Amino acid sequence: MDELRTALELATEEELQDLTEILFSRRLNPLDYLQAPTPIAVQDQKREAWLDTLEHRFRFLAADGITVLKGKTSQITYRQVLLQVCRYLKLPYSTSLSTTDLEAEIFLSLLNRVWKKMPASEKKALKPTASALLQPVHCGAIAPRKSAAGSFTPPARGW
Repeated sequence: MDELRTALELATEEELQDLTEILFSRRLNPLDYLQAPTPIAVQDQKREAWLDTLEHRFRFLAADGITVLKGKTSQITYRQVLLQVCRYLKLPYSTSLSTTDLEAEIFLSLLNRVWKKMPASEKKALKPTASALLQPVHCGAIAPRKSAAGSFTPPARGW
């Protein structure tokens, strides 16, 4: 299964534009000033060619120098890249984790690191929004209710 290609095919136009901007920004590789196309030039391709270009660029940037020199960047999988990221960030992981779980671990770790570095005033401003987003979704009329002590209690089972 080629998870990278699947994700690219499911991406919206806006998501592809953002990814193109990231992958083709000239600050990632000094050689880009000589030979890499501009993000606009990449976006102007038909969708299939655009996806091919994004996929190739992602694998190129993820590869080490030896892999690039041997011309084997196409053999790098999205999962291998995620495992490299886990090693780089010194995250504990298991090779038995699914690709989705690896993505989640990386995301949560980065979110945690950003949160720790965030000024207290920004944290305070974000807490109400974050709390609202993290509330469980309840269907129908059965919903948790606050007890007198202010904590949530499970709903009554009066079906």
